[in-house]
This record gives sequence, structure tokens and C-alpha cells, in this order.
Amino acid sequence: MEVAEATQHQTNLRAISICLFGGVLLIFLAFFSGDGGYMDVREYLDDAQRLWLKWDLRLSKVPPVYSRYALGLPFVSGPFVWAGQLLSLATGGAVHARGVTALVVPVLGAGAAAAFFFWSISQGSSARVACWAAMLLAFSTPLFTYTQHFHTEVLVLCCVLMAVWSFAQARRTGKGAWLLAAGLALGLMPMSHYSSAPTAGAFGVSMIAIVLMERGTWSERWKHVGLLAVGPMIAAMALLGTNYVRYGMFFTTGYHIYFAPTAGQFMRVEYIPQNLKVLAGWLLRTPWLAPAMAMTGSMYWRDRTAWLPIALAVAVQTFFWLCYRDLYLMTNRYLLPMTGLWALGLPLLGQRLERRFSTRGLVYSLVPFLMIGFAGFMRDDGIRAFYTDPVSGGMRCFAWYMQPQTHPTQFGTPCGPVQWLVLFALLAGGVTLIVRAWRIAGRIDGFKFQVSSFKLTTDDRKLET
Repeated sequence: MEVAEATQHQTNLRAISICLFGGVLLIFLAFFSGDGGYMDVREYLDDAQRLWLKWDLRLSKVPPVYSRYALGLPFVSGPFVWAGQLLSLATGGAVHARGVTALVVPVLGAGAAAAFFFWSISQGSSARVACWAAMLLAFSTPLFTYTQHFHTEVLVLCCVLMAVWSFAQARRTGKGAWLLAAGLALGLMPMSHYSSAPTAGAFGVSMIAIVLMERGTWSERWKHVGLLAVGPMIAAMALLGTNYVRYGMFFTTGYHIYFAPTAGQFMRVEYIPQNLKVLAGWLLRTPWLAPAMAMTGSMYWRDRTAWLPIALAVAVQTFFWLCYRDLYLMTNRYLLPMTGLWALGLPLLGQRLERRFSTRGLVYSLVPFLMIGFAGFMRDDGIRAFYTDPVSGGMRCFAWYMQPQTHPTQFGTPCGPVQWLVLFALLAGGVTLIVRAWRIAGRIDGFKFQVSSFKLTTDDRKLET
């Protein structure tokens, strides 16, 4: 009986995660702009297509010139590049291949929400608290903004959450496959964005220390260390090899060459006072981050070893960004992966709300946070999917379903009935799936409450007898 109940519970959790993933993805796609936008977005897409279609990353052959950007996002975009090419050929060019390639980012964003759901479950949260936490991460943080374009920070955020959750699963189940998954996520972080190296390093060192302190023979411990180290070792060899092939040196990147005259000015301790103000603005953009971070500290009393990697990663990555000269330019984008780190205590905050106010506390807190998140979404730096034309005053659309452009340099198109219909259909579909996930979660939690009440009644009868 207990085995059947556990199996059904896992099935329900998978159903919730699928509904959450689908719902979040549809809402992201309602504002997805495809392959347009910033210059670095186009360069990342160029790298992805050169990597998977030409197997040649050179911008020019004589002399060989390369893009300065890391290759993590172009690398994981491979299936989307091929799918885009096949769909473009099958439809005679009606489907834009680059637009399909760019879809990897909203898919990763929805995957981050699903990973956060499972992280919440691993922290002892009810299914409703886990849904609540996943929705806040998806729609009340800058993740909502940066799934519109081909932004690599979304991949780093997804890797952060996958690494933390996989390591928690490895400690709970003892399975080496979870350690391998955690290591691969750690390795992919600096391959995706060089600035995430402090987080990957802090996670890696502290996780290895925890593995070595576990019970068991030394051969078993070192085997687990080896599984955890596979991903970072592959990433290190790929990064060093790429640098040597491109620039003749192991410890350099395209950024060193591109910004050679001012390289020494980018990281200085003297920038900390001004960046503290920038960090405060980031916290105001997502006001639940500070209490969530405070709740992360409470993990120390529950499991000191689980708290260590998070605390170390938060400390070193925060210090890194506080010393960065240009943090003010794109604060919300640069700190998007940090949002995942600071948010790891959010499930514990949800647990307290649920104990104090039951379901009402979750719902009543969800509404204002989502409203604040949407207000931030409308103010974040970026290109809006819908905006008012300053010349004509009409509403214009810059999403993947905008009208055919009449000029190659045209920015957005007028909003017609088709654009509004697609927008409302995507939003309605996304909300429906999320409501479905919430209802399944309610049934799970209700069943668990009934079972616990029955056990309590049985124990009371035994005491009376």
C-alpha cells in the first residue's frame, strides 16, 4: 500500500512539474521576441549557427578572428539549430531558422522554474508551496524579462538550480548519477558566462569537501569526488583548449583582447560603495529576495553541510559583482543568476506562510509579488514585446508573431487582430496549465493531511485504551 502511494505521489509531482513547465513556457512565449534585439544577441546566434552548421567559429579566416563570447549557450542550442534548419527547409523559409534557435532560452527559463519546484520539494515543502515558489521565480524576477531574447544568463541560472538540486538528490539517494549531473551543471556555468566562475568554483570546492566528510570508505568517497569532478574537468579542458587555439595562450579570453587597454579597470574594490546602491535597487526590483536569503541562513540549523555551498557561493559571487565597474549598466541581467542563489530559501519562507495562514497566506502574498514583478518587467532594460510608437501613438508589436515586415530595418509592426489573438491564446493557455498544477498540488496536500489526521486519531485511541 505504501509503495503504491509513493508511486502515485511521484506521478502527481511529475504531472505538476509538466504543467508548470508548459504554463510558464507559454507565458514566456507570449512575450518572446525571437532572434531580434541587442547586438550580442545576434552574435550569440551567429556563433550557434557557425558551430553546428559550419563547424567553424571564425568570423574571418585571414587573419583568424573570433567572437569574444563564451560558447556554452551556442553549444546547448545544437538541437534547436538543427530543428530550425529542418523546419525552414520544410516550410520553404516560412519558419525562420534563427527564431527556432532562440527558443532554447525560454525553454531553459521554464526548465529553471521546474527545477526550482523540485528543489522546493527536496526542502520538505508541500506541493502548493513548491508551485508558489516556482511561480514567483518565473514571473516576479528578471527571468521574465530575459527570456525574451537569446540571453546566456538564463542558462547560467538554470545551471545554478540544477547543480543545487542534483547535489541535494545525490545526498538523499546516494546515487552517483546525481553527482554527475551536479558536476556537469557546474562545468557548464563558466562555459556559458565567464562571470559565473566564482559560483562554480565555490560550489565545486564546498561540494567536494562535503563528499569527503561523508561516511563510508575512502574509495567510495573518492569515487563520488570523481563523478562530481567530471563536468568541471571537461569544461576546464574545453575552455583552456579553446583559448589556446584562438589566442595561443591558455589563460586568456576574447575579452582580454577586446578590452586590453582598460582591462585593469574592470575589477576594483573601490567600486564597492557605489555598487552597494546598485545591489539595493536589485533587491527592490524583487522584494522577496532579502527575506528569502534570510531564510537560507536557517538551513544552517537544519543541515550545516547543505548550507555551506550556498553560503560560500553567495559570498564570493556577490563580492565579485560588487567589484565590477559596469554593474550599473545592466544590473538585472548581470545579477539574474544571483537571483537563483538568493532565492534558494524561498521555499522555507513559503513553509512558514503556509503554517501560519494556510493556503490564504500563499495566495495573498502571490498577488502583490506578481504585480510588483510585472511592474519591474515593464521597466527593465530591454526591448518591449509591446510598446507605443512615439511617432504615430499606435501600439506596436515586437514579438515572434508580429506582422510581416515591409522593410528589413523596421522595428516592430502594428498590432492587428492576429497579434492580440495569439497573445491572449498563449496567456490563457499558460494560466490554465498553472491553475491545473495548483489544483493537483491541492489534492496531494489534502490527501497527505487526511492521512496524517487518520494516524493521529489512531494514536489517540491507543493512548485512551
